[in-house]
Amino acid sequence: MPHFIVITSNAKDELRTKELSDAHMSYLKMLQDEGKLEFAGRFVDGEGGLYALNVSDRVEAEKLAARDPYHSSGYRKYMIRGWERRL
Repeated sequence: MPHFIVITSNAKDELRTKELSDAHMSYLKMLQDEGKLEFAGRFVDGEGGLYALNVSDRVEAEKLAARDPYHSSGYRKYMIRGWERRL
């Protein structure tokens, strides 16, 4: 099954709050608990991050990424890429 990588980048820094960050992390934890999140992390330069979704198709990946509080609030923009593990 392919993974879908959600690559996020900062869009509107003024929208970031502790509550928004907490909501984002809670959302990712929920996805992890459901077995849909493979891994997640931020870029060391502070310009966003990425996470890997383990879902059946791109439509589900799009729905889950759109519900991420960082994305639904407009704080971050994102793109999704299909990814296949080789090693």
